[in-house]
Amino acid sequence: TSNQPLGIMATSGISEITFGGAPTWAKVLDIEDACAVRAGGSYAFITTSTVREKWKQTAKASGDRFIWDSDKSDPAGYGQVAGYAACATGNMDGTSDKIVFGNWRDLVIGIFGAVDVLPDPFTLGTSGKLSLTYILNYDIGVRHPESFVRSADSAAQ
Repeated sequence: TSNQPLGIMATSGISEITFGGAPTWAKVLDIEDACAVRAGGSYAFITTSTVREKWKQTAKASGDRFIWDSDKSDPAGYGQVAGYAACATGNMDGTSDKIVFGNWRDLVIGIFGAVDVLPDPFTLGTSGKLSLTYILNYDIGVRHPESFVRSADSAAQ
């Protein structure tokens, strides 16, 4: 709305998987199956820290490895899910149990013009400092909606 980028969660034509309960390995594989996985793509899971923590505690099957495999030496929270790269971020809006899986080469980021720098000598004038405001005009689009799958209920149950 209001000429704002939609983002992947609000783009029409993207498949959606509903967990409807606790996360399971079968539902994770449903995500991969719902995506039009093709050779040559750059596929990965992006989610929230809530999902990452839940998936680190959920076994694929009894006595098996966990859904989220992580490298203990990586404190940033990167890992693997179903053999694909996985990352947790605080930049997903709304609920804390969202997931997006897809071919990130099909996400297009368009930057219009250059970065505008607006100096403001008045706001911090009494301190002898200069305030700078940076403005960047951009838009984000999905080239092929079938290259992405989303879920909004993947961990909280």
